[in-house]
Amino acid sequence: MIELPKKYLEQGFSTFQKKEIELGFQHGLDEEQVDRYAKIEFDNLQMKQIRLAIEDGFSDVQLSTFSRSEIDWEMMEHARENIKNGNVIDETKIADLRRKNLKIVFIITGILIVLLLGGMAFFFSKDSLQQLFQKLELSFITEKPIEIEYGSGFNPQDYIKSYTKDKNVELVLPNALDTTALGKHTLTFTLKNKKKSISKELEVDVVDKESPVLKLKQYSLTLERGINTTFSCKTYIQSANDNVDGDLTKKVECSKFDSNKNQQEIQYSVKDSSGNSSKEILKLTLKEKEVVKPEEKIVYIKTPTNAKGHPIYPKNAKGVGGTDITLNKYFMFKDGYTLDSGYKACVLEGSKYGAYTCSPLKDKDGIYTGYHLTN
Repeated sequence: MIELPKKYLEQGFSTFQKKEIELGFQHGLDEEQVDRYAKIEFDNLQMKQIRLAIEDGFSDVQLSTFSRSEIDWEMMEHARENIKNGNVIDETKIADLRRKNLKIVFIITGILIVLLLGGMAFFFSKDSLQQLFQKLELSFITEKPIEIEYGSGFNPQDYIKSYTKDKNVELVLPNALDTTALGKHTLTFTLKNKKKSISKELEVDVVDKESPVLKLKQYSLTLERGINTTFSCKTYIQSANDNVDGDLTKKVECSKFDSNKNQQEIQYSVKDSSGNSSKEILKLTLKEKEVVKPEEKIVYIKTPTNAKGHPIYPKNAKGVGGTDITLNKYFMFKDGYTLDSGYKACVLEGSKYGAYTCSPLKDKDGIYTGYHLTN
């Protein structure tokens, strides 16, 4: 690819116009020759016809007969072919013609111009000539690229500032734009009559600026601290959805969990393919596991009495008739009793002897170790 001189890059040529300029240099034309057709008022098709004429060796006079912006490319092509056919002369005769008087060249050129104009008058009616020289203009509301949101509606006519309106002029809008296709798009607008046309390009950039929607199942949580306290942040993600990328749940990231902190915030974040991101916070509290302390239960059971109020002792109770019964028995957890089973065993044993007491026992650290049966 040929690197174009800076002056061509600064004139706002379209991609197709730049291609014609590149072809001129590729085909051996010098910068002065390229300047003959590298003009912003010519569209790429008009530039092509002038370039071909220069490459065919047309003189300045011959070029001037049709290298005007108001003549469309089809008319240029017709004129170029006519002149080219008139210039098809045997190479030996060309050498002779070059030696002839310059006056003859002007006469021949004048005849060609007359023939060309006569041919144009013959082929074109009054209306056709008016259309041939009709000025077509088309402008946008801005020359900068248009930026639209992903999935939004797009009406190309909304971006036209003005254009030539006439019963013989047709405005051709670009094909429908797919706004679900991210990236840059080039739209071509064409204004034409039956004899010529002009085209302009509009750059449209479809972008995604909508952030994903991230939701948690809950936003505060309290856990009991244990020997191996664990926390899985993924468990508390409800959903993460994006208008373009869809489900992003697997791409959600969480901040590090610290089992030594009582209060902390777990940061959740997710990012879509366009760089839009969302964040949420789960407030996490760690507390020590509560130790359930048994209630101290001291049970007093009165000796049952008969209708007359006299004590009734079990038949197997020792010490009946005034003899004291001394109760001193232990129901220790280390022997297999639990807080519940030790208490039940103590009560069952004490009920055999009338009045009794089941007292909870503690060690020096205040931890319950069993029950003591006394009377």
